[in-house]
Amino acid sequence: KSILELGCAAGKMLQLVHKAYKQDKRLNKGVGPRSIVGVELVPGWVKFAQPFFLQTTENPTVQVFQGDITNFTMPSTNTPADLSAGPQTFDFVMLNDVAEHVQKDRYGCFFQTLKSLTHHGSIVYMHTPNPIAQLQDSGQYYENVLPHDFLLVGMAQLAGFELMQFEQDTESDCNRKQHRQDAVRIPKLAEGAGCQSKGLPRYYHSVFRRE
Repeated sequence: KSILELGCAAGKMLQLVHKAYKQDKRLNKGVGPRSIVGVELVPGWVKFAQPFFLQTTENPTVQVFQGDITNFTMPSTNTPADLSAGPQTFDFVMLNDVAEHVQKDRYGCFFQTLKSLTHHGSIVYMHTPNPIAQLQDSGQYYENVLPHDFLLVGMAQLAGFELMQFEQDTESDCNRKQHRQDAVRIPKLAEGAGCQSKGLPRYYHSVFRRE
């Protein structure tokens, strides 16, 4: 399997994925992923992550590149293998609290980039905030509010993805007592959510499959 994280910051999630494959035989069945790749726009985080993974992994399985996730292609070494294989695509792509930070005029490019980095059967996972929570939250900065219908339609029409799963995130814990003590009566499906805003879970999981 090949794994890509777009907007990987300093690489914490990449580290957790690498560790999971290393320790859990149910995941790797004796064979780890072909590659784990991260892309991050902020040069400082990339500068930290690149030497970190070189020092902490047994082989160059984890790579981090600096780039814009709305216009990114895998770097080529121009070897015969690279040239014959063509553009590299990934089996699994994840975006953790990233999609809402894309500039409004770049979403078309963003969806096209996801299409170019995947193949038939590829899975894309997104963790995104509840738009209502974005509007009400004064303690967190977002570039824009991301309506769910906009995301779902864009993934379908511009990138060729089918929505496989869309559900509330009841597992993340914001460590904010006011969310757990919210006096508003919440839907039964949202009970126990560690991150709430006005009785609704603050985040959602979305899983797409490339057709």
